Amino acid sequence: MIIICDPNKKKEHFPNAFLIYRALTWKLYKKNSPNVKQQNYSVATGGRWKDVPNEIRNVYTQLSIKLSEDNHVPDGFLIFRAISWETLKERYPNATIASEEWDRLPSEDKTFYIKLYEELSEATKKKKILKSKLKKQKNNNI
Repeated sequence: MIIICDPNKKKEHFPNAFLIYRALTWKLYKKNSPNVKQQNYSVATGGRWKDVPNEIRNVYTQLSIKLSEDNHVPDGFLIFRAISWETLKERYPNATIASEEWDRLPSEDKTFYIKLYEELSEATKKKKILKSKLKKQKNNNI
């Protein structure tokens, strides 16, 4: 008996918010600690993710949904908001809104966050292409 999964009936699956969190924080961490292996970092990041408040987790979820859309506009503010919590939480533990800081950023800093967004977007596109190729291969083999 062969069971065939109908791809039209599958639910839309967004990139995992934690994976985006790990990817963004890895970029920042790697600059400060270039000798740490990504595997060790991933384990430590998993522990830190548990302490991330729901408000910030929602930012990463928004990012994951937005990155899964085909025609999305790069949103540097979402990246900034997510990262600013991680980098500023020690100095400002009660801060939750990053929009005032975003408005004060020089344009070249905003461009940095937009580029990070685009890098994440490209990685998501590559995964989509690989998945579609795998689906085609499976369908051809049936």
